[in-house]
Amino acid sequence: EGLRGRPGARKEMARLQGRLPLPVKGKALKLPRRKGIAFFARRDAEVRAVYDGRVAFASWFDGYGNLMIIDHGHGFHTIYAHASRLLKGVGEEVKAGEVIALVGDTGSADRPMLYFEIRYRGRCQDPSKWLALPKGR
Repeated sequence: EGLRGRPGARKEMARLQGRLPLPVKGKALKLPRRKGIAFFARRDAEVRAVYDGRVAFASWFDGYGNLMIIDHGHGFHTIYAHASRLLKGVGEEVKAGEVIALVGDTGSADRPMLYFEIRYRGRCQDPSKWLALPKGR
């Protein structure tokens, strides 16, 4: 259930900065005029939740194609876009590391990729500060 209802949950999330697992295996790249990170991976590679939570949105969204938003509680959300398939539906609980979607090229993507964002209270955060990215990415 993510951070919902846990005392000290915001501090727990802050401790995860730089430690969240990558949502997919692939080459990470910051895109111009985008706040998130693109992971270029093989088509239908498994996309995994980076933290426990509940699916808040799972459908087509203009420009982003098949899009999933996971609510982690206390204002934290993660966004996974351009999936070929979404494997979870609205209201479903997910655990960190659980497969939630497959990489695709839906929406504005011109090749297989996962576009990933982390938001806090609706504001995009720099994912490179949250994810355990290999050095030099």
